[in-house]
Amino acid sequence: MFIASKAAMLSRKVPISMREQIRISRLDYRERMVAGSAYLSETFQRTTSAFERQVRPIDGRLAYVTSPHFPGEHRALMFGSNNYLGLAHDPRVKQAAIEAIQAFGVSLTGSMLLNGSSLPHRALERALAELKGFEDAILFSSGYLANMSWVRTLVRPSDGVVYDERGHASFLEGLKQSDAREKVSFAHNSLNDFERALEVAKRGAQDVFVFTEGLFSMDGDLPPLPQIVDRCRDASAILAVDDAHGTGVLGSSGKGIAEHCGLNGGIDIMVGTLSKALGCVGGFICGSADLVTFLRANAPPNIFTASLPPAIVAACLKAIEILRSEPQRVAALARNSSHARALLGERYQLIAGSGPILPILFSRRVDVQRLAFELLQEGIFVNCAIYPAVPVNGPRLRVTISSEHLPEDILLLREKLDFLSRRYVE
Repeated sequence: MFIASKAAMLSRKVPISMREQIRISRLDYRERMVAGSAYLSETFQRTTSAFERQVRPIDGRLAYVTSPHFPGEHRALMFGSNNYLGLAHDPRVKQAAIEAIQAFGVSLTGSMLLNGSSLPHRALERALAELKGFEDAILFSSGYLANMSWVRTLVRPSDGVVYDERGHASFLEGLKQSDAREKVSFAHNSLNDFERALEVAKRGAQDVFVFTEGLFSMDGDLPPLPQIVDRCRDASAILAVDDAHGTGVLGSSGKGIAEHCGLNGGIDIMVGTLSKALGCVGGFICGSADLVTFLRANAPPNIFTASLPPAIVAACLKAIEILRSEPQRVAALARNSSHARALLGERYQLIAGSGPILPILFSRRVDVQRLAFELLQEGIFVNCAIYPAVPVNGPRLRVTISSEHLPEDILLLREKLDFLSRRYVE
């Protein structure tokens, strides 16, 4: 775990030199955006009003979708939401939010460090720490801020960072702002390349931070986490895991990637979000009591950003209570995910993975934005992903499964996809 001596070392920030300020990471997110501009332009030129079709407002319950392209209300099955356990619309979760508004109002109008923390806020932090198996936790207004904050706050100019090349944009943004002397990526889920990157980062670095995800958001696959944990222990590296999509999804009781892998310790910084399986919004970081105390005093979003509304906090507390008392939701999600993977895998190229994220890969010639729009016309809502969110040669439909889907829903998805995709895949 992250011990007190580590926290003390992290507190010794030194002034940023001009050389460090102008240093550019070799996987800078802005560079990826610029490199992809030609591909994006080509895609948009091939599809009239492509961006407009990406904006598909949700009206009311997730089964209903409105669009400027459709007259009136358009009914569609939702296969594009991260509401994996259906908790966003659970009556008990909604009632908890209503009662919190009546008790606390709609906002505390202050940051967590000042007047923005209530008894429910602290109760939620304790509940998250217990769920994930850590000493303490700290809340953030979004998962993006949580992931960005730990890198920006904890990494010093004397440290190195090793990270999976497909880490989330929030991590890459924090890395861009950090002062690390070494920023070394490794090929996605490659243990051999991870070993290489770790050795490079260790040269001259005081501490080395390692970052990966629990369930990768765009690929739906899992990291070789037990081996990464063992190697980090051997190298005295600090391991951070973003389990945004694993919390409430992986493991027999939904505790996440650590439970799924049978790990007992070895992860120092656990990042998560409330906006996926828990059906709410917000982010959190779990760790040792020393680590969380350090973040409370030094993480900018904890100091300068308004805290989560009490209604969201109460709703999430109720969602965690339901997750603990109804493990059958996690089991239903696993069954639906396996069924969908088997059914879609008979015809389409899926990335090998585990869980409710099913990326369907197409060649670069396929206009996945148009395909997603045509599916919406047929009553199926799915998301599409193109560069720079995914590799240039890996455009995809990103199908997400819920515990609430029925077998006939998944069958209809397959039938509609078969009907529309013939022109692309045959």
